[in-house]
Amino acid sequence: MTRPLAVLVLAAGLGKRTKLSLPKVMLPLCGRTLLGTVLDEVAALAPERTVVVLHHGRELVEKGLAGRDGLTVVDQGSPKGTGHAVQVAMQALDGFRGDVLVGYGDMPLLERATYSALRDARGDAAAALLTAIPDDPTGLGRILRDEDGTLLGIREERDCSDAEREIEEINVGVYCYDADALRAALHGLSPQNAQGELYLTDTIGNLLAAGERVTTVELDDPVESLGVNSLHQLAMARAVMQDRILERHLANGVLIEDPATTWIDHDVVIGRDTRVLPCSVIRKGVVIGEGCEVGPFAHLRERAVLEDGAEITSPTSATRRSARARTSAPARSPRTTTASRSTAR
Repeated sequence: MTRPLAVLVLAAGLGKRTKLSLPKVMLPLCGRTLLGTVLDEVAALAPERTVVVLHHGRELVEKGLAGRDGLTVVDQGSPKGTGHAVQVAMQALDGFRGDVLVGYGDMPLLERATYSALRDARGDAAAALLTAIPDDPTGLGRILRDEDGTLLGIREERDCSDAEREIEEINVGVYCYDADALRAALHGLSPQNAQGELYLTDTIGNLLAAGERVTTVELDDPVESLGVNSLHQLAMARAVMQDRILERHLANGVLIEDPATTWIDHDVVIGRDTRVLPCSVIRKGVVIGEGCEVGPFAHLRERAVLEDGAEITSPTSATRRSARARTSAPARSPRTTTASRSTAR
């Protein structure tokens, strides 16, 4: 792909449903934040520009972004919808030509391969959008098609007719646009909807009305479309992410005896032939050599290092400052949560 790429990450939401003072995009997820997870995935696409749209809790979120190079942060001001957020973000891309990928800071399960596939699918079309068919589409925008399957537009559920609510295919809310086409489509937005907001979804209708071509990519696994709007959905996302992390270590020759009670953060290195016994917790930045034994009930804190052949036995806790494991109270056994539905825009 030779076209320049800019990424817009919308992260200005308040997150009322979490009932926490912490900005939603700063919620922890396996050693990262929701927003940090999204930024790590899109960074793998090597964008020329990355713009993060903030508002609620901006100072705290910006503090969490410290140390990340190449980010432009803009404040949405009084939020007036996703279309308005992108209008604000595009002001930071004045003169940019190429692909503009638009995603959300509270959708941590979308993988870099998915973003890349969406970009590839745009080709010479004005835009491409992600769709999914979740088990339960309640609350989500529907994809409108004609009898031949041609895309007609997107309708937010609150604006859907009864017949449109029966549609199973939903809009994930992630798009890849041609920059000039996006600017034109944003110019035509108006708040003619139940919320009185500027919907980013209406840019697709504007492009289609102008005779532009828009392509779609359906997710193979609808769980990627999960948006975190509550602590219950955070638990669902954590369960999915934890499964991915464990699967990666298992594939690399790490014997995890009870995945259901083992928690491993992102950014952990474990050598092959290492055994991880039940009820063990391994935090981000930990490095474990080959042929080690960890647990049961071990807790390896951030950046702890175990040399080849080391044993951390039950019940122990190791830190980066401790040369040897020291006895501590047993860690609680974590519980797993099964993801049951997807939430998107």
